Formats: sequence, C-alpha cells, structure tokens
Amino acid sequence: MRFMKISGVVAAIALMAVISSSTASATILTSPAGNQLGAGTIIKGEQGGKIIFDPPFGAIECSQSTLEGETTNSGGASETVNVALSTLTFTSCNATVTVLKKGNLEIHTEGGSANNNGAVTMSSHEITVQYLGTHCVYNGPPVLIGAIVGRVVATIILKSILKRTGGSSGAFCGSTAEWTGTYHITAPGSLYVD
Repeated sequence: MRFMKISGVVAAIALMAVISSSTASATILTSPAGNQLGAGTIIKGEQGGKIIFDPPFGAIECSQSTLEGETTNSGGASETVNVALSTLTFTSCNATVTVLKKGNLEIHTEGGSANNNGAVTMSSHEITVQYLGTHCVYNGPPVLIGAIVGRVVATIILKSILKRTGGSSGAFCGSTAEWTGTYHITAPGSLYVD
C-alpha cells in the first residue's frame, strides 16, 4: 500500500491493536520533545499521497485533504488528549466527498515506551460520498482510525473501517468503507506522543 513508505509504520500499525483494547492511559503531547503542550494547542495536518475511501462500488481517491483542530485538554497521568476538529476537508476527488460533521480525535500513547508513537481514534464524524447517483453516509461511534508516529514531522497513518449509517442502500454502499492514507502534521512544528 502506498502509505507504507514511512519508516516505523509496521510497528505503529501493530501498536494499534494493543491500544484499541486498552483503557485510557497517561498521554501527553510534547513539542519540542519534552515540552508538554497544553489545552488550546492547534494541530494541523495535510495529506501525504492520496486519501482513499473504498466502499464496495470502488475506490474514491482524494489528492487533497486537510484536518485542523484544537486540543481541549493537556492530557495527563490518567487521561488521553482530545482534539476538537474545526476543519476536515476532502477535495480533488474522483467523486463528491462532503463532511457533514467534523468530529473529534483522541490521541492515545503506546504507554510505558519512549518511542513517541500512539494511536488515534475518531468520534462524532459524518462523511458522505456521492458517485454516479449513489449516495452513501458513513459515520459512527468512536473508531480507531490509525497510528500516529511522533517525529519532527509527525504522521497520522490512516487505516480504518467506517460504518455506513445512511444514504443509498444495497450493494453499492455496502455496510462499511475502508479509509486509508496519511496526514503529515504541519503544526506544531514537531509532535511527540509521551
């Protein structure tokens, strides 16, 4: 897969299974490394390569996508870090992709390790895909959307299954759509998950 070009990806994706089954743990974000970020920190991301939605009727590819949000807490010994998204866009797509609800991100540390990686879950989101008269709505409860690799240029690696909750019925929309791709974090200048 195209997003597998980033070093450390295999370890980060393997980490997602562990985090998705665990409870909230100590999580803080730092930038630069060791300098804790507080509530109100702006997190921005831009896609690297294509963002792909893959419902049964075929791959929907977007060559431009952005996300931006603000942390609502600073994390700590018994909580994860939450990000309220103010921007989530998908453009230059081979279909019409519309965001109805931007949702929230939650960043989880690997826990007990100094590798600065973690996982990202998303909730309260709603995305529609329209293609050749087919209209599909995908959203749902909190869902693991991928891994975050903390670095000078941090990366969110998407690999998620979104549930269909509306739109056209039948085989065209299916019950789920796979969502894959990458976002490079452009703000803050570096991002580490501790």
